[in-house]
Amino acid sequence: MEDYNALLARQNGACAICEEKSDRTLCVDHCHLTRLVRGLLCRRCNLGLGYFRDDPRLLLKAILYLRRARRAAVDRTSRGPAEVLDQPPRKSAVSLEATNATSSSVNDSALGKLMPYGDTA
Repeated sequence: MEDYNALLARQNGACAICEEKSDRTLCVDHCHLTRLVRGLLCRRCNLGLGYFRDDPRLLLKAILYLRRARRAAVDRTSRGPAEVLDQPPRKSAVSLEATNATSSSVNDSALGKLMPYGDTA
């Protein structure tokens, strides 16, 4: 329990992905291969990682899919530049620089660009 509370304090009481605080206990996320704890996640983010099988390539492909759909919607409606719709709906700690590609192919180079602010590859 001390480890949980220390991790919760390091994360400012919020989910490590969406940064939202919750009244519910956060899930202890861990790598299924190494069993090492990665952080604390809200239920939604924890389930999301599980649905994508903890595979960064699938997550990046999902981002590319959503960005293409947003751009297509803007093209159809001519309401504004696609760049406006590329912004996340709320504050995000993740750089979306790697999602500027128009291809659905994902390689380690593109994946390496998808890093939290302040981290290095």
